[in-house]
Amino acid sequence: MMMPMQNDALMTATEAGAVLGKSSSTVRRLAESGDLRYAQKLAAPNGAYLFRTSDVRQYLADHAGQAEAVSG
Repeated sequence: MMMPMQNDALMTATEAGAVLGKSSSTVRRLAESGDLRYAQKLAAPNGAYLFRTSDVRQYLADHAGQAEAVSG
């Protein structure tokens, strides 16, 4: 019997920014540059980016030591 997949909710750039401690503009730039993986970009010239919670947490884990390295 297969286990159901864990819920991997989608979040907006604003919500992802709150998790990462960055502005929504910075989060969008990270997505556009390919540094932060996004799940979907809504259709429109200025369509919103949507991020999986797991991708945002992975980015945070991968870059956790970066702030200390820059300030230290």
